[in-house]
Amino acid sequence: MKRVLFYWMVALLASGLVAGCKSEKPAGAEQAQATGIENADTVFLSIEGDLNENPALLWRNQEIYLKALNRLEARVRVEGNRFVWDFKTAEEVRMSQNLFEYILNIWKDYNQRLAGGEEEVYVNDVGHYCLRPKE
Repeated sequence: MKRVLFYWMVALLASGLVAGCKSEKPAGAEQAQATGIENADTVFLSIEGDLNENPALLWRNQEIYLKALNRLEARVRVEGNRFVWDFKTAEEVRMSQNLFEYILNIWKDYNQRLAGGEEEVYVNDVGHYCLRPKE
């Protein structure tokens, strides 16, 4: 339960505390797919420390976290009400292992919750994937 609350806090941080919903993909995803450029930003992204044990690291490094999230969201897709991605390593997307695993663990948690059938994926007003109860 503590982990779910923590992920909720991070989702709120990433979404800018916006509760609205749009029907399109996250910002940049369509452009990246249309041009065939999936990782145009080549800056290596890193946040030092254990992101699960020290949430303050995310607050102090919001800009880096959001860049990493945007980079990965440009390559993730939703199929059959599940998150699917084709990247396998942190090096492939030019970010630190802890940041890579942190975001992927959120999506893995989302996939477990989606398997319950009571929630669905939506894209909020600032272009990030979130979950909400099915209507």
